[in-house]
Amino acid sequence: MTEANENIKAFFDTPYKEDKTEKTIVKEITTFLEEFFNKASENEKGNTPKFEVSPARLNSILRKLSLELDDKASGLGSLNLLFIAAELLLLDNENLIGPVITLVEEIEAHLHPQAQLRLIKFLQKNLMEKGESHGQFILTTHSTVLAASIELENLILIHNKVAYPMNSKFTKLELEDYDFLQRFLDVTKSNLFFARGVILVEGDAENLLIPAIAESINRPLHKYGVSIVNIGSTAFKRYAKIFSRSDFWTKELELPFLSLPVSLITDMDIKPISYYKENEVIVYSILNIEDLDEILERCNIEKQEEHEEIVGIIYTTEKKIIKKFKDISLINEEQEKVISEYVQLEMTEDYISKKENEKILKIRGEYESDNSNLRVFVAPKWTLEYSIALSNVKKLLAESIHESRFKEPYSDKNKKKIRIFTG
Repeated sequence: MTEANENIKAFFDTPYKEDKTEKTIVKEITTFLEEFFNKASENEKGNTPKFEVSPARLNSILRKLSLELDDKASGLGSLNLLFIAAELLLLDNENLIGPVITLVEEIEAHLHPQAQLRLIKFLQKNLMEKGESHGQFILTTHSTVLAASIELENLILIHNKVAYPMNSKFTKLELEDYDFLQRFLDVTKSNLFFARGVILVEGDAENLLIPAIAESINRPLHKYGVSIVNIGSTAFKRYAKIFSRSDFWTKELELPFLSLPVSLITDMDIKPISYYKENEVIVYSILNIEDLDEILERCNIEKQEEHEEIVGIIYTTEKKIIKKFKDISLINEEQEKVISEYVQLEMTEDYISKKENEKILKIRGEYESDNSNLRVFVAPKWTLEYSIALSNVKKLLAESIHESRFKEPYSDKNKKKIRIFTG
């Protein structure tokens, strides 16, 4: 660059003849400048132009280098990929000394979802999985596409300036949990990693109702950074473990548990007394351990742990509960008759209320712990929809169902149907 500067300066100072007069470009420009500026005094030097490129400093030289794909106009995403590709070339160097760490901030910047997927798959397959040869990669992202694509145990969730690794050493996730979540933690569900609060629900009804309820009480979920995640079943356990911390984390390392608030909303799933009375449904159950022990003693059956799992379960037919006994031990017709004496159940309000309390305690005991900030909310009666139908908004619920059910909900014919519910 120094040599280039000298050549440029020499070019503009090189004399040439014009109209038999010897001139230089610098002298010609100086002539104009003398007219533009105040005349210099005898002791003051005038303005003399000088031609050169930028000073020969390394950072200045590097700033003037550019890498482009071709003559076609490239978007910012393409240029970012080009820059990443150029940087990755530096990793193919056997002479690297010390720890090799590659940091990429907001790797998804200006990339559409398919380009993000191609990039992260390439990094995982060709670089990150090769281990020490390419060192360690630390990527930051706000992309749900990438969060759903990368291995869960490689994720680190940042909350309140604390980094929470998602591997099994620091969470209560087990090997089969990772396999399950890798299959079902899609782009929609992975927004839980970017939320300020999470609501786990079991179905489409809750997924539609809860945001609407939040809007109606002026607590829109998006305004408070709350994500609602539809599990599509009652299998909350694996998703709940994402927000848990292991005893090693909280007790041995004495680090804080993940304070991110998580709500689990589920149904009671115990039918009301009206269901049994109106439909004349007969149910069957062994109510307590004492009845079980008496059955086993009278039938001369040796008690096993599996027998206790039958207690408290409600069956819709006598055959089903007898089959459960047969699955555990061989029983004859006489023993079946003994079991039949105990299992038919008269459904009462008190019994249903007792089962509801037991269900709530069971669910809370299963999911709430000291190593997470998860709280369980159970619909007080049967399902969330049924509980709403018993509330003071039941008329609105009936109208909403009616309007979505018919193309012409308020035709003369259909008006009669809605009056049954709304009066």
